Amino acid sequence: RTDLENIYNERFNTNIEPQYNGEHLELPNFNANIKLKKHQKNAIYRAIQENSIIFDHQVGAGKTLVAICSVMEQKRMGLLNKPLIVVPNHLARQWNDEFYHAYTNANILVATNDDLKKDNREKFFSKIATNNFDSIIMTHSQFKLIPAPYEVIKKQYEEDINILEQTLEKKRNDDNVMRYSVKDLEKRIENFKVKLSDLQTTHKKSKAIDFSELGIDALIIDEAHEFKNLLITTSMGDISGLGNLKGSQKAYDLYSKTQYIHEQNKKLYFLTGTPISNSITELYTLQRYIQPNILKEKGIQAFDSWASTFGEVTNAWELDSSGINYKIVARFNKFKNVPELSTMYKSVADIVTNNDIMKYQKDFVPKLYNDKPINIVAPRSEAIAEFIGIQDENGAWNKGSIVWRMEHQQEDITRNNLLACTTDARKAGLDFRLIDPHCNDYADSKINKLIENVFNEYNAWNDDKGTQLIFCDLSTPKQHSQKVSLNGNIATPNLNKEEFVNINEAIEQAEEENSKSLDELLAEQAKFDVYTDILKKLVAKGIPQNEIRFIHDAKTDLQKGQLFADMNSGKARILIGSTQKMGAGTNVQKRIVALHHLDCPWRPSDLEQRSGRVIRQGNELFMRDPQNFRVKEFRYATERTYDARMWQVIESKARSIEQFRKAGADVRTLEDITSGAADAAEMKAEATGNPLILLQVQLSSDLRQEEMLYSGYKRQIHNNEESLKNNISKINYLKKNTEIYTTLKTIVDSNTNEHFQGKYYEIQSSNEAIAKDFIIFKDDNSDSNKARQKEIELVFNKNIETLSKDYQKEYKIFEYKGLLISGEKTSLNTLSFYISTLDGKTFVEPENLVYKQDSQLLSLANEVNFRGFMTKVNNFYNNLDKFISQENAQIQKLELEITELKSITGDNTPKYKRKDYLEALREDNRIVMEEIEKMSKQKDYKSSFMPKSTKFLEELNKQSKTIKENAIDY
Repeated sequence: RTDLENIYNERFNTNIEPQYNGEHLELPNFNANIKLKKHQKNAIYRAIQENSIIFDHQVGAGKTLVAICSVMEQKRMGLLNKPLIVVPNHLARQWNDEFYHAYTNANILVATNDDLKKDNREKFFSKIATNNFDSIIMTHSQFKLIPAPYEVIKKQYEEDINILEQTLEKKRNDDNVMRYSVKDLEKRIENFKVKLSDLQTTHKKSKAIDFSELGIDALIIDEAHEFKNLLITTSMGDISGLGNLKGSQKAYDLYSKTQYIHEQNKKLYFLTGTPISNSITELYTLQRYIQPNILKEKGIQAFDSWASTFGEVTNAWELDSSGINYKIVARFNKFKNVPELSTMYKSVADIVTNNDIMKYQKDFVPKLYNDKPINIVAPRSEAIAEFIGIQDENGAWNKGSIVWRMEHQQEDITRNNLLACTTDARKAGLDFRLIDPHCNDYADSKINKLIENVFNEYNAWNDDKGTQLIFCDLSTPKQHSQKVSLNGNIATPNLNKEEFVNINEAIEQAEEENSKSLDELLAEQAKFDVYTDILKKLVAKGIPQNEIRFIHDAKTDLQKGQLFADMNSGKARILIGSTQKMGAGTNVQKRIVALHHLDCPWRPSDLEQRSGRVIRQGNELFMRDPQNFRVKEFRYATERTYDARMWQVIESKARSIEQFRKAGADVRTLEDITSGAADAAEMKAEATGNPLILLQVQLSSDLRQEEMLYSGYKRQIHNNEESLKNNISKINYLKKNTEIYTTLKTIVDSNTNEHFQGKYYEIQSSNEAIAKDFIIFKDDNSDSNKARQKEIELVFNKNIETLSKDYQKEYKIFEYKGLLISGEKTSLNTLSFYISTLDGKTFVEPENLVYKQDSQLLSLANEVNFRGFMTKVNNFYNNLDKFISQENAQIQKLELEITELKSITGDNTPKYKRKDYLEALREDNRIVMEEIEKMSKQKDYKSSFMPKSTKFLEELNKQSKTIKENAIDY
């Protein structure tokens, strides 16, 4: 254990979180009207000092300005020549404007779509290569059109093919691996080989300028989380929670270019407010981009090595495809050694949250009304209730309902899978007309509650022209906001009621290049236009139509700029949009007074992007009265649908991610939360409004986990007992080895001569061996001395040839320094030599005297030559002291382990500290099932059940807090 700790500490306890103070920076040529915040100056100074950084600054903290100042100051200092800034497709104009606002005399080049057309590319690339720009700005999609350096991508393809082939070999030898998994790997290998072949063919013909010829010495990637789908190769098998292993071409292209940047010791900066969007596993990808050399130094550049060091595969019960039965599912969802992983991340990540900034600037950004979101819960209609599920007197669910579909997945897995059912439940929770566009508007729907809140806030802030944002991902407008007719029915697409979006195809389409979110793809197929419904209702309340806009109205950068200007001036008062279109880059905060989440997004990063439109710098109403101004954030849910659970899940995910980013030495393990779709039990709990069903699911899950812990405890006791037995056996073995080495050393020491002398054996045709004395005099170059040595070498070579042809027959070779050297060809097709006393009673097989055949050689005998052989023999003799010391050290170590094991085995076996909690969980599970059964049979029965296990868990948690946990998880 001590050795493991030393190795671990040498590898992983070597990173220190850097601290920088940039207060001294003066930034000549920077716009004097702009006042940089403390965290921005610190980040700029860090950028000057370091080559690779992730600017992990909360949405709205001003990282764009940090990047601009970082490159311009280094350009002024002569540290940079030609920075390239790569931004999301819709943000190029905004970056251009911010750049010139910060540095009015800057010389920047912003790529246009015409510049990157096929006929114009070479001219544009030449323009970059031959001119001295302060910065070049281009979009993510344009950046991909610059060819990666040939040698870099060729090397990358070859490495990936090699890794994939090694993984394939492991999977072929694993009986538990599914055939489709092997086929998938074979296909990926073939694809890479085709790509490599095409690359080599194209390179021979091409004279195109590639990335290495542009003179780029700094690469800045804005919204870097959009490149998270990088290829991952693993032999972990069919494990859930690993993300998109195949990756995207967009991410692979960036990876190749970042490798070139690192090889050339250039600068690489990632900008993102949401570096981990859904799972901590994404951190591995970030590290591959930003700190590949650190991963290599620590021996964890391969995902399997990284995962074994910082991750853990847990086995848990989950519903199978039937939606009824449970099965054990292996999922990569637990992280260990969190402080070391977090410290590695912080060594390259400049982490800034609003709370960090408000420590020295309390009035940095607006605060929420009552310091928390306002939850608006709407009752569900009868139609929604029937659609989600209603139980009859026998407890059966109505056919075709969400719960029924979940219980009957096997009847139509395409329509009834958990994700499809969850999506339909979310649509119903938003507005049932998304399911059935012909049904009537429900007066108490959450859309109608939204209308009341928006109208009230509109009137409350009318004098100040306060603005509001409404986020809705599950619908999309069918026409421009100003072209909506206020008369007649809302236009809906011509979709048959039975048509549906195959959720599985939608996911595959969305994952390819991260161009559209899953919800956007679903929204495009929506049967009802929620946007238009909201607009018409607000107009009916008295809000002018021209003050209500859709983010989808803006098709170009110019139109988007004008839309944002209208919102910031108060000309437009309400903007409705999706997370994807109205998230990153939407700067309309000058008059924002309210934010409305009509539906809940899938990922914490989406929620952070939404909130970041409001909780950010630049709100003029806030700056006018920072002590009293508050922004309202409304979150809407329809009761007894899946809405409430969605909000719970996303908040839990966000807490898990934030806990990692701020992890201290006291948090060694962390559960990752990657769940998305509901299961049948969760949906039943929401449908019935019976919290005991969800509690039963939780208790059942807790019990399964605790039973596994208890099994692990019993398994550890057994392992300790076996280790004790094995260690005692090992000590006996080591003591015997020590005696052998000591005996051999005594003989060698008493037979040490100045000259090379002894006996050699000449194997005869009868397989008998004749012994002959020999002596080769030191410092004697006479012909006779040379002849004697030549004779010995010839006999030796002949003996080895004989030895290599005769399996498992031992032959004497030499007597040297009082010991006998013998050899044989083993059944493993190796030549093994033994060193023994002359009577053969004490012997050893040195590791350095085992010869394996090189496949390129014709004969095993060719592996052995006389001089090399005798050098190895002497090396063994000279190391006998070392071997004795090593064995004794190992004996001492094992004796300590035996003492420790004896203290925790037999009568000293420790009791299971969580036994009371386990027993309480078993009892709680029994009682809660009885209570649920009573409630199903007796409609008026009200359960007062409270789980006893909670009390025991709280006590365990209190005990754990008082104990300093210094153990390292291996």
